[in-house]
Amino acid sequence: MGQFWAMKNIDRQEVYDSGKLGEWLLASDHSYLLGRLMTPIQLPKSVEYDTWLTEGKRITQRSALFKLPNEMFDMIFDELKSDDVSLLCLAITCKDLLALAKQPIVDAVNRGMSTWANCRLICMGEYTQYVEELPEGMLTAEELARIKAALAAASSEDDDEEERPYIDDLLRLVGTPREPLLMDKIRDFMEHRFPRARSSSASAKDQHWRDMDTLEVLVSHCTHPEPEVLCNVSKGEYVRRAALPAVPGFEMVSLAHALIVQVCWSPDPSCAFAIPEEYEERISRGRWAGDRFCVTSAETMPKLAPELGEWRDVSDDVARFLEVFLYE
Repeated sequence: MGQFWAMKNIDRQEVYDSGKLGEWLLASDHSYLLGRLMTPIQLPKSVEYDTWLTEGKRITQRSALFKLPNEMFDMIFDELKSDDVSLLCLAITCKDLLALAKQPIVDAVNRGMSTWANCRLICMGEYTQYVEELPEGMLTAEELARIKAALAAASSEDDDEEERPYIDDLLRLVGTPREPLLMDKIRDFMEHRFPRARSSSASAKDQHWRDMDTLEVLVSHCTHPEPEVLCNVSKGEYVRRAALPAVPGFEMVSLAHALIVQVCWSPDPSCAFAIPEEYEERISRGRWAGDRFCVTSAETMPKLAPELGEWRDVSDDVARFLEVFLYE
């Protein structure tokens, strides 16, 4: 037996997966979850982006616009941060703007990834019913006040606990729902533009599709760092992928498994795993539950807040705990 568990992103109000832990934890390598946890993309390497700048003709721009100092263009791109599609469209107007927009393009793609990096994550058991049962410090004072106000508004005159809102409903008062992905915004923009292109000349139609291809390539050629390290940015601890246990006949052990077993939280330890009793409290009271995470390379680990000091390697401890589930 065992309760249902749901891997939740508190800040994005999203759920990655749910079910009995013993049935879905080891069912895959959870590569999708790892992808969502990747740190923001790096500047593109010498691929098509730089090729566009160096190959072919580069027409000298004579518009008065290009007499502005570069700092003014930085201000223009900064002003367009609320409309990333317009920012990208401006960037592909000519090579001069493309060169100036390299970092704004990367920033725009980062904003449009809907990444889970640096978000609060918890794998919550279904027996968690009340806000008071959540990990201490997971919610801010402002968020707790918002939930308290919602509870007060929903409470009945006799304060019957049966009438209390579900915890999932209360957690919707925390965080911000995910916005559409940047590529979806681009496609939507181009589809709305297409009716005008259809009624235009053949050359205008060709330009429409060339613009679409250019925007897609521009977004897709931004790169992630290699996923070598799982970082808990709340506690300043990390796990190395190379330190995870190698299990004969099981090739899917990943940093996602290391994460999930560390963020489980429930007042009940039932998890559909035949694990030793001394590990039950550790799985149901995950010491990382509600913390913020990212997955990155060893060279690109984020800078810690000063109060956390230096990064601490907890790979061996987490690997030993993970082995409990792999060999159960």
